[in-house]
Amino acid sequence: GGTVSFISASRRSHMGGQYGLSEDEVDIMTGAIKAMKTTVKDIMVHMDNVYSVPFESTELNYDTMADIMSKGFSRVIVHKGDDPTKVVGYLLVKNLIVLDPEAARPIEKEWLKTPIFCSPKDSVLSLLNAFQGGKSHMAIVSHAPRITEIEIQKALAAHDPHPALRGAARPLGIVTFEDVIETIIQEEVVDETNVQEKKANNIMRRYIQRQLEKKRRRKLQMNALEASMIQRHSTMKNFSMGEIKEDKEDSGIC
Repeated sequence: GGTVSFISASRRSHMGGQYGLSEDEVDIMTGAIKAMKTTVKDIMVHMDNVYSVPFESTELNYDTMADIMSKGFSRVIVHKGDDPTKVVGYLLVKNLIVLDPEAARPIEKEWLKTPIFCSPKDSVLSLLNAFQGGKSHMAIVSHAPRITEIEIQKALAAHDPHPALRGAARPLGIVTFEDVIETIIQEEVVDETNVQEKKANNIMRRYIQRQLEKKRRRKLQMNALEASMIQRHSTMKNFSMGEIKEDKEDSGIC
């Protein structure tokens, strides 16, 4: 529109002009104006493309932890059964670092965080206001966000979480706080928390990879030892049978 064109025209020249707007200022102002017309649907990640793990069948062992860490996400959606749209909450990956993969613990309900909820028709700016409430940095998108929220809260309060997310309450996708900020400033957000989480995830991933390699080597050693014992047992058995045969021949027993 005219406002965006005016802002772009106010950009400082590359010759080091003293007046006008910097590149970053123009990008942020342009992004903020565009965000007024940008909807959640425009920036959400559809559920088909969302990485998630099942609540009841996931064991946080070496393989699962390595898979989660390899994705590079700071939050992971948790769903019920085989349907990724039956969301029950999400895990903060950084909280998994304290777990011992050797214990292969199941996901506990108390670890799950509750997202906020929005409609695909909501504007990006309205979602930004919701995120600024500080409740969560992840949003679940559905045509009936209030019903979706109620059903997920009911499921988490139950002994066996089983959200009734059907029809308009069925999740369509997710949006994170970072997605909204990047839409407005039109640049990728890499803050101190992201860097620290990535460092922690990399450390954990390397640790898990080392443990998996040790586990693989132990398995190979055990297989070799088992094969050796079987061979030794077979040799001893053949040797014993040979002695018995010789004793029978010496004693004249037929």
